Amino acid sequence: SHFQLEDRNVFNKIVNFLIYPYRSVKFPPSFIDLHERYSSGGHVLSLGGGSTSPDLPGWINMDISSYTTVDCVGDACNLPFNDKTFSLIVSNSTLEHVELYRDVIDECQRVLKEDGYLYICVPQLAGRHHTRDFWRWTLPGLRYTLKKFEIIEEGVRVGPGMFAAHLLEAIVIGAFPRPKILCEILRSLMLWFALPLRYCDVLASSSEIFRHYAHTIYVIGRKTR
Repeated sequence: SHFQLEDRNVFNKIVNFLIYPYRSVKFPPSFIDLHERYSSGGHVLSLGGGSTSPDLPGWINMDISSYTTVDCVGDACNLPFNDKTFSLIVSNSTLEHVELYRDVIDECQRVLKEDGYLYICVPQLAGRHHTRDFWRWTLPGLRYTLKKFEIIEEGVRVGPGMFAAHLLEAIVIGAFPRPKILCEILRSLMLWFALPLRYCDVLASSSEIFRHYAHTIYVIGRKTR
């Protein structure tokens, strides 16, 4: 039945967390925050969200691949929309996968309304996580990437605790690949050891060095007239 399926899914999630305790400590803004603060009741374009694209009123989810959550399949370097269509564009961990990322920025500027907002979230310190993974940014570099925009906000979305946990996990997998069962046991132990590091981000979030070593960063730019 439907309830049995839900119970099984919950059970599988619990078991999976006990073996591989992945947990992200994310800082604002969330999609809902962006929607409430910057959409102004207009249309919003979400780029590259894939299967995790948000389901929010007025949002159009676009991706280069077809997912059930995607409204429009297309290339972010050539957006299929008219000029000055959107009040807000959200690009969440997408730009690093685009070889010609500057074309994406130019297209976003074209389809944004005057005084519209562009949210760009990208990795700063992260291992390669896709076959198409080209770029990393610092906050000064990200501000420069949006130099045609007025930067109104910047910050950290995911802190260095995430990067530290991923790095320790990668070291264990690389050092002890065989036998597989030993590798997975050591991997699970290391993830549990590293789990508190993710929550240390909350304590460190007000420090400048927190920004220097953050896993994921963001800026919000406003299109000027």
